[in-house]
Amino acid sequence: NNLGNLILTFISKEAFVHSEHLQYQIYQKLCELEEKLKPYGFVRINKSTLVNIHKIESIIPEVQRRYILTLKSQKKLLLTRYYVKDFMETLRRDTL
Repeated sequence: NNLGNLILTFISKEAFVHSEHLQYQIYQKLCELEEKLKPYGFVRINKSTLVNIHKIESIIPEVQRRYILTLKSQKKLLLTRYYVKDFMETLRRDTL
């Protein structure tokens, strides 16, 4: 399925789905999408972004318990400290 190639971002009350070449606006709440997409490997990495954990190529530590995630597409995203614990738990569970 093509869900793995998507990144979901939320700006204000608007939600966007980004694929490799296109961007779509969607009309659902972040928390709703987060629950719906969990079974497909999506995890929240900051207050406005969901990403597929299987599309992450590298995780680089930053200051203050933050991380820079590099996706297989070479796009870089910020994992903020508030979401690190859930992210790491999902990473362990979904990659073992």
